[in-house]
Amino acid sequence: MVDWRIYEHPILEFDRGKEVTIYLDGKPMKAFESETVAAALYANGLREFSKSIKYRRPRGFFCAIGRCSACMMEVDGVPNVRTCVTMCKEGMQIKRQKYPADYLNPVLNLMKLPPAVYMRLMTKPSFIYKPAMTVMRELTGLGAFKKELPGPAPATMGNEGTLETDFLVVGGGPAGMQASIEAGKRGADIIIIDDKDRLGGQLLKQTHTFFSDVKYAAGKRGFKLGEQMIAQLSELPNVKVLTETSAVGYYPKEDVMLMKRPGNATLKVRAKKYLVSTGAYEKTLVFENNDIPGVYGAGGVQTLLNVFGVKPGNRGILLGTGNVALMVAYHLIQAGIEVVGVYAPSFRRVRGYFVHAAKIQRHGVPIVTRHTIVKALGKNEVKGAVITRLNPDYSPAEGSQFTVDCDFICIGVGLNPAYDLVQLFNPKMVNNGTLGGMVPIRDKTFRFAPNAYIAGDCGSIEEATTAMLEGGLAGLYVTEALGRGDEGVTTKIEEYTHALEEDRGSPFSTRLKAAIEEITVENIEEVLS
Repeated sequence: MVDWRIYEHPILEFDRGKEVTIYLDGKPMKAFESETVAAALYANGLREFSKSIKYRRPRGFFCAIGRCSACMMEVDGVPNVRTCVTMCKEGMQIKRQKYPADYLNPVLNLMKLPPAVYMRLMTKPSFIYKPAMTVMRELTGLGAFKKELPGPAPATMGNEGTLETDFLVVGGGPAGMQASIEAGKRGADIIIIDDKDRLGGQLLKQTHTFFSDVKYAAGKRGFKLGEQMIAQLSELPNVKVLTETSAVGYYPKEDVMLMKRPGNATLKVRAKKYLVSTGAYEKTLVFENNDIPGVYGAGGVQTLLNVFGVKPGNRGILLGTGNVALMVAYHLIQAGIEVVGVYAPSFRRVRGYFVHAAKIQRHGVPIVTRHTIVKALGKNEVKGAVITRLNPDYSPAEGSQFTVDCDFICIGVGLNPAYDLVQLFNPKMVNNGTLGGMVPIRDKTFRFAPNAYIAGDCGSIEEATTAMLEGGLAGLYVTEALGRGDEGVTTKIEEYTHALEEDRGSPFSTRLKAAIEEITVENIEEVLS
């Protein structure tokens, strides 16, 4: 039986929980309660999770954090379930979503018409529109509900009511946890939510040792730091933790946040103050076959590898020379997986820290700049990659292409701030490339709306330590806004501010600091008025 799980690791121990049996299209598969459905299916050798809507091209998961649609499948009769954030349960029935359109694929592939043409098809004469749409919706689409209503809804479904709290923190990564710790220590009533099965965010994926301020993270491995912060939160009785919970909407007039809970139950939370610390998601590259199974985001590989202990493949390449790509390359080496090379179109230098680059080069992994990928080889999964050298104008150098033998391609070319929830507070948004993309204007207390604060990668793409410091400051400023401030809070704010300035004190952070100054104002109300 195929099993891609890692059972021996030099640093990590994987607590997978109780073994259970799940079923894919009726076939039993080995899984564990602490695995997501996607991780369990991948461990059993499945690479194709879904197909694209029109051309029915194979799709494997990409981000592993619920941000893309590539891993959506039918789970226990519910269509379009994000299997990368859905935990395994005994007897769970999973199905690949198949349609009559799969058999019409050769015909559909020939219909390469402009989108406007499709929108006008079957609209005239008017009497043909309704029956034509009925037929088309049967032939195409993504997911389908059952034709008959199910029996009584499970007890987990329905409305869980409304909770009221001082401080609602959305996102349980380093920023959200540190904010909850600081505000929680000072007596604020707090609810912190995360859509995963555990708190920790990116920290859970990081096995390397941090080297920032010793008071906060230096000398600690990321996952150990995450465990430490989770333990601190568990000791605060005024902090309520809700995992497997997604914030799906904020309604300003009612001042309420709507949550999706396990079992598709809903929950409303009304808070005096809100913190959005939802992190970021992967950017990707444009190249031929960049959508086939085996092309993953760096964060997706980290999740599969370091959280669930499942190998993404046997031989891979990395695209990008930032810290994320370099660290993921080292994580793969730690797990005994061959890294053929790290390639990036940068013409200057390796963009990440030298210490990360040196570690993988000591293991014989080449870091090749001025190169990029042209094509992923393979039809249903990655079988190799075509790499090319770049000219000074970034065009492919003629005759420089070569093929690399690999079974997965990991893209680590940066992150986009997850600003979806931020926008619902009606902030002033700006596009700032230095900070990662769309971010809100905020004041010096991290407030971007009258009752809402921001911290971490959803406000500016930086390091985990920076996210912790921003989260700690935001938590302290919320404490003051709630009327719980004192001299101790003021002193702590000064300490965090000094640490944050030191963290951004490198010459490489000059552009970053200037960008943050551009989006920081004295009075947020004046900007929003």
